[in-house]
Amino acid sequence: MIQSNYHFLYINNFKLWGAEVLDYRTKTFLTLCEEMNYRKTAEKLNMTQPGVTQHIHLLEREYGCSLFSYNGKTLTLTAEGKLLRTHLLQVMYNENWLRQEFSAAKMPTLRIGATKSIGDYMIAPDLIKLIRSGEFTVDLSIDNTQNLLENLEQGKMDFAMIEGDFDKTRWGSRKMWSEPFCGICAINHPFAGKTVLIEQLLSQHLLLRETGSGTRAIFEAGMNALGYRIDSFHKVNNISSFYVLRELIAQSDAISFGYSSVIKGDHRLSNFTVEGFPNTHDLYYVYQKNTYAETLLKKYLEIIK
Repeated sequence: MIQSNYHFLYINNFKLWGAEVLDYRTKTFLTLCEEMNYRKTAEKLNMTQPGVTQHIHLLEREYGCSLFSYNGKTLTLTAEGKLLRTHLLQVMYNENWLRQEFSAAKMPTLRIGATKSIGDYMIAPDLIKLIRSGEFTVDLSIDNTQNLLENLEQGKMDFAMIEGDFDKTRWGSRKMWSEPFCGICAINHPFAGKTVLIEQLLSQHLLLRETGSGTRAIFEAGMNALGYRIDSFHKVNNISSFYVLRELIAQSDAISFGYSSVIKGDHRLSNFTVEGFPNTHDLYYVYQKNTYAETLLKKYLEIIK
């Protein structure tokens, strides 16, 4: 059972008031964090703009610090504002799960996120075990790393399986496993099954996932480490669909980069390695710190083991 939020909580020198934690002032604060505009916040909450200002000033007096500041004409969160936002979102997340526990007649929903490589090619056996266990109703969302982290922050997911980089000081995490990361090409491509030099890649037609994708970020980091950038390539196209990307590679001389799981079982495709380029990457479970999500992840891991 989650510990009730209806007591005084002290988190990193912030006092969060029991039942007032999720009151109208904090709702105004979190909405302003989303909109970063007083007028739009007032419209969204059906308030006056001075009313929004008053709510923020009340919070600032309560905590004895500024929560927002202006950089020129741009509204920004202060360090204290960012900290308060993080902890209020954690409280909201825990309260949502508390409500589910109070509703014993309804099976709880486990909201899982996964990047496309993981969701489409790696976790089907685990999800089958989870569904067959009957412990949860499962809600799986497949998206890129950037969008998954945004959904985690907003409490729309319990945990996500992520391949891209994330701030380990900001998020709770647990390593899933290390997955082979390689070049991908057609079976008859000159690179098939070989190790090539980075310079040999630059004349190739490169297909990449969209910006925000973990696969793309890993490839870009590897290129940067070797002193090259994406625009060093002769030709680059962005493809968000793995199905389309695989078909294009199989039927052309294009190359791409991703996990070996993506091409497993497709006899039209082969892999290759690049000298000096990382050939494995760690995958992680990521969740909000200081929340019930860690307990949910432990339960999930017990079910799928």
